[in-house]
Amino acid sequence: MTDLYTKQERTEARKELQDCLTGVRWEDEMIEDGICPNCAGTGYQDAEDEIWCDEEQDYIEGNECDGWGIYGCDEGEMRGASWVEILQYDRKQADRKASLERYDFDTAVNEVAAYAKHMEDPRLAGQQVKIDYPHLGRYERTKVVTEGMRKAGLLKEDFTIWAFMEDFLNHKKN
Repeated sequence: MTDLYTKQERTEARKELQDCLTGVRWEDEMIEDGICPNCAGTGYQDAEDEIWCDEEQDYIEGNECDGWGIYGCDEGEMRGASWVEILQYDRKQADRKASLERYDFDTAVNEVAAYAKHMEDPRLAGQQVKIDYPHLGRYERTKVVTEGMRKAGLLKEDFTIWAFMEDFLNHKKN
């Protein structure tokens, strides 16, 4: 697997992150995630989108956040923080790896069969499979969902997506 970031980029980002950390747990968690600790991710100073104005005797729009330290703030996200993209990339890769390690076709089909019966709209099962198994491509997800829905009794045994599309198109023409 190729890495998008060089060793030098990672080292610089790690050093930059270490320089920013304050030792306050909640603040450090926000900084690592790229959330501006000055506005707590709201984009407004002191995390208040409206403040009381004595002159107008009403609430007015709060001051926009101008960032934290040397980093700007854009609607609650720290700008110029090099470590954020690297950490997000690493987390996504770790999720994919974990998903790949715990993937078993039969288990996935059984999971879909179990929750598809209780879903308000079982057609959304594909989205759940995408969340549970992000390494699967569209074809593999469709295969898991189709088999799971068939096992749950929501599809006929002879159902195929192509037959469904053919019926749909023929019905649309009439």
